[in-house]
Amino acid sequence: MANDNLNTCASAVFDTFPMVMRAVKAGMRQDPDVALSMQQFRTLTFIRDHEGTHLSMLTDHIGQTVSAVSKLVDGLVERDFLERKTADDDRRKIMLRITSKGEEAIESVHQKALNTIQNVLLPLTETERSMVVLAMNALREALVAQHAMDIRKDV
Repeated sequence: MANDNLNTCASAVFDTFPMVMRAVKAGMRQDPDVALSMQQFRTLTFIRDHEGTHLSMLTDHIGQTVSAVSKLVDGLVERDFLERKTADDDRRKIMLRITSKGEEAIESVHQKALNTIQNVLLPLTETERSMVVLAMNALREALVAQHAMDIRKDV
């Protein structure tokens, strides 16, 4: 009985996630001037949140080849969302920094994605929305705990 419930819950998360991501991606691409792919958004937020990021750090985070990440960064530099800077301590190391235009793009895209999700949630009752919040918080906590265990295994 408990395994049936666990399987039903896992299936619900697994089946819902692609639809949520589809809605988020649609919201992220509403404005062509700041439209970002999910990978571009993750790249910009990682660089914003990790001052002094260089290409190899970004490659580890994204899980792509150096050439693929370099091409991704090139596109963001061309759009003036990122800038490259030579490290003071090692001229061979190129640091990545988000620009003010990149910050604005993150905020704009984030708000548009939230608006899209809000429109999806609009037909739900207050009680249903509260249930979604409780479920998402529980799922987030479980994922954070799992991630922490995975990190400990790697050390």
